[in-house]
Amino acid sequence: MCRCACGTHTHEEAKEYKNDAEYHWFPCIDEDCDVTFNKVAHTWGVGEITTKPTSAKDGVMSYLCTVCKRLKQVPVKYNPNPTVSDSQWENAFSLSKFNNVVAHLTEAIEYDGVVSKWEYTIQANEEAVYMTMVFYENGVEKQYVGKYQENNYLWTFTDKNQVKGDVEPTISRDIMNSTAVLTDNGFDKLKDMFDKFTHNKETGYYEARDVVVDGLGYGYKNISVKMGDGRVLEIKATTTQTPGMEISVSYSNYGEAKPTPPTNEKEK
Repeated sequence: MCRCACGTHTHEEAKEYKNDAEYHWFPCIDEDCDVTFNKVAHTWGVGEITTKPTSAKDGVMSYLCTVCKRLKQVPVKYNPNPTVSDSQWENAFSLSKFNNVVAHLTEAIEYDGVVSKWEYTIQANEEAVYMTMVFYENGVEKQYVGKYQENNYLWTFTDKNQVKGDVEPTISRDIMNSTAVLTDNGFDKLKDMFDKFTHNKETGYYEARDVVVDGLGYGYKNISVKMGDGRVLEIKATTTQTPGMEISVSYSNYGEAKPTPPTNEKEK
């Protein structure tokens, strides 16, 4: 125990640590005294992931000071395994994998100085499907349309205004779901082409310049595929026609898509 005299009282070292984000120390037993003893930086132990990161949310890495037992927590980004085996590749392109996912599709083309871009978002599960499309011209939004189908109702909306009407069941579900995004562009054919791709460690993509697949009305070349934990995360390609259209499809929320209908003040 350390004692030192000052003009007011004799300082006495407490037995329990105090700490802040950077240091720990023993305070004086007098709570109104700001004298400290043995103030040193924390000694952090080996970190442990206490909350596993996912594609939708950061995880948590926890550290414990080996001296004062203070807890430090830092976010951990999702970093899926970017490589797959040939069997994992084939399984990742199985159409059943895309029955309940969110797909983001971007198409962009430049012609006569005009850059046109279409952005689609498609959420589909076993009960409903929800699709929006935004069209841009030289970066300016020109059109907004969307559809939402659940049971016998189909919502259609343009420029954020919605109309709801009766439809035949599944009249649009087959052409709006995430599986159709894969098949319409011919990317389902990549299932049997693992040996034609090379993994680029710098970009994280499997790349194939000479592979061409045919979709509905277009052929695609210069194909890049990003994998993560045995799933297709993104596909990028260029159409074979001139001028070439750049296309990007990203997939997320596997098995967790929750389509929700649009609402406005008139009809909710």
